Amino acid sequence: MDERSDIFAIGVMAVEALTGRRPFSGKTYAELLRSVTHDSFRFSDDSIEGQRLNGVLQKCLAKKREDRFASMGDVQRALIPAIRDCAPQSASALMIADADTVIRK
Repeated sequence: MDERSDIFAIGVMAVEALTGRRPFSGKTYAELLRSVTHDSFRFSDDSIEGQRLNGVLQKCLAKKREDRFASMGDVQRALIPAIRDCAPQSASALMIADADTVIRK
């Protein structure tokens, strides 16, 4: 374990904050563990800015730690501008009916 496990956690929190939904799910601990280790997350915004943000989130959530950012400073330099550059989504677009967390503006 090193700083890159924290980078994975930041990716999870960023996804949840941006979408109102966790990037991985499961009804049981075993299902959740399988989802974390095998499933992938994709930020669903096809704009250039959305694709950039998706790339940053993918790098945070990479399964292999060596594929993640090398430091939190690198994450900060990539993630904050990528979030800023994305067009704001309406509250209704962020609210997902079956989400564990709902973001309201």
